[in-house]
Amino acid sequence: MASLRARVIALAPASAGIGADASGHWLERIPDVLHRSHRQPRPRRARVGVLLLLGLAVALGFAAPVSAHAVLLRSSPAGGSIQVTGPASVDLWFSEHVVPARSSVIVYDATRARVSAGPAVVDPADPSHLSVPLEHLPDGTYTVAWSTMSAVDAHATAGAFTFRVGHDRFPGAAATQGQSPSLPAVALRWLGVLGLAFTGGWFLMGILGATGDARRVRLALAGAVVTLAADLALVPVLAYLPVAGQSPQSVVTTLVTMPAGWLARVVLEVALVVAVAFATQVGPARLVQAAGLTLTAAALATLALTSHAAAIATAQVAAMVTDALHVVTAVLWTGGLLQLAISPDLRRSGEPAHRFARLSLLLVPVAIVTGGLSAGVTLPSLASLVQSTYGRVLLVKSLLVAAALILVWLGRYRLRGGLERVGRVAFSVRGAAVVMVGALLAASLLALTAPPAPASQPSLQLRASVGTDRAIHLVIGPPAVGDVAVQAWLTTASDRPVTGVDAVQVSFSNLEQSIDLPALNATPDAGGRWSLPAAPLTVQGWWSASVRFTGRSLSPAETTFYFRVPDPTLVGGVTVPANDPHGLELFKAAIKQITELKSMRSVESLSDGIGNSVVTDYTFVAPNKMKYTTATGDESIAIGSTEWVRHAGSGWMQQPLDPPASFPAALPGYYSGAAAFEVGRVQVVDGEPCQIITFAVPGISGERDPAWYAWWVGVNTHFVRREAMVAQHHYVVTHYFDQNTPLQILPPTTASR
Repeated sequence: MASLRARVIALAPASAGIGADASGHWLERIPDVLHRSHRQPRPRRARVGVLLLLGLAVALGFAAPVSAHAVLLRSSPAGGSIQVTGPASVDLWFSEHVVPARSSVIVYDATRARVSAGPAVVDPADPSHLSVPLEHLPDGTYTVAWSTMSAVDAHATAGAFTFRVGHDRFPGAAATQGQSPSLPAVALRWLGVLGLAFTGGWFLMGILGATGDARRVRLALAGAVVTLAADLALVPVLAYLPVAGQSPQSVVTTLVTMPAGWLARVVLEVALVVAVAFATQVGPARLVQAAGLTLTAAALATLALTSHAAAIATAQVAAMVTDALHVVTAVLWTGGLLQLAISPDLRRSGEPAHRFARLSLLLVPVAIVTGGLSAGVTLPSLASLVQSTYGRVLLVKSLLVAAALILVWLGRYRLRGGLERVGRVAFSVRGAAVVMVGALLAASLLALTAPPAPASQPSLQLRASVGTDRAIHLVIGPPAVGDVAVQAWLTTASDRPVTGVDAVQVSFSNLEQSIDLPALNATPDAGGRWSLPAAPLTVQGWWSASVRFTGRSLSPAETTFYFRVPDPTLVGGVTVPANDPHGLELFKAAIKQITELKSMRSVESLSDGIGNSVVTDYTFVAPNKMKYTTATGDESIAIGSTEWVRHAGSGWMQQPLDPPASFPAALPGYYSGAAAFEVGRVQVVDGEPCQIITFAVPGISGERDPAWYAWWVGVNTHFVRREAMVAQHHYVVTHYFDQNTPLQILPPTTASR
């Protein structure tokens, strides 16, 4: 900017004819200059404008490389991609050459164990290409954390992304509750199932004695072709229009990541097209019809391999068999209705229609019972029928099936009334067929919608005060390893929603490893809340969530929450690693500093995990004095065995204190039995670099619950600058400061006993 300003200053006198020449000082010539510029304004002004633009272009040209960074352009595997088998390496390509000694790529599994088989290396032929070899990767989700230094401008950048190995869900399905499935995938699934209904219904009615007519034959063949085309079209659709939260990728990459159930169905559908074409040539041979019906049922059964039933942990085989029976019976019954609806001759033929009616007495009950069993396994509670998207879609599907059954019953009733009502019978059958086509659409949407989370895993609800007049709320639920739904909102101190919020950004970082997820922009939800349907908290351990609210008519509000994934008290499943000797050494050094404290202050923010919080200021003076004040106005002063307390708006009350106050001697007792030490990242707190260590403290019956801690220990002083703690209904963040500064605690001047 300074060089550009110098150019403008240098150019202006020359272009105006102002210079230090024999005519004298340039101030004396201003009238002449103005006169000349008035007579000849355009050429000179144009010249000045061109020179200014050239100067600006040169300045920007020099400035552009200085402000550049080594930006990640692409990776293999791509972020959010699904790999059928574990890749042999992770490769990243950046916009600039990177410094090998200052660049790294580390891959973690869900337990935060490193699965990269060595250090990252820079490709000698392409210094912008960074690669790290991998061990054999079993099915699961993996997190790639990278950091680089640009060889052009020495700027450091870092980031993280995830990819999955193995996939047992239908392509395009939503992974978490609240996430939207791929609508093109829903449409293609519906077309595929509808095509199988036409084809399977044709084979079924043939077995029941129906003779083929040209139109039904063409529809059967078209159904088989449409089904095959719909499944094949899934590949480019999912490549370029993936489900929300996943990145577009190449058709080849998508093809090799399609699940085995999809591939088996495509093979069966190719055989089905051949079977229909063959059946049209040889006529209504029962053996050919039976083979075609078997292929149709097998193709439908493969949908169970990628269903919700395939994802459950217990009784998986029984659940998949139940789901397959439901799909096969429901679609074949629908196929029979479609055949009757499109063919008046078939309805008048008598025997095939009656045989189908008798077969329906088996197909319909099996479809209803197996559908009910599948819903019972998938839904965590009856209330989730109306409280979740999955449940509401299931209700719509059930109502459509009920409507179809009513129409079929009306048709049978009218049929008994005489042939003069055959027209009404046709109306009932066609109506039932149309309604069941809608039910298949609802079923297709249901299959790709994430079911609600079990009620046994509640959400974690945190709250933190921002200043004196606002509070930020964060709901993470349930806090388990994987894609987690997150909500955040801003309220007044009395928990009334704050208006004027235009954007909410949430940034997640792991405390034990250098994993910083890209900042996520939440979307507005009902009631002033903002949502992230799938935050990828894909490694276990301590995490921080920095939440920031901004708006044109709103002063920014931000805070940082700390929590564990999985949550040890809400979700469970926390594994205790072996002690890190360096972590234990830092813990002992910090405890030593605690025992030698003369005074200290702290601010503690406590949230109970169900949406309530309180902020408390503490003052400690050795050897036996302590004082605290809560944000609600409650106060306490403890000196030895005496305590003075008062609530907001009331006077002081004196009472005995047992056990007596003790500082700092009592503090180490809170951490007795500490184990499972880990050394995490280095972060600056109060101007001092601090080493994060994490550990767990066992519970003592009747005295304390188990607790998990994260400490920020000063590298130079070994003071504990910050502490995060998770225990039963305790989510605490404490900031410690003013260690060993002169502080004073005195008893109140007036107090009643």
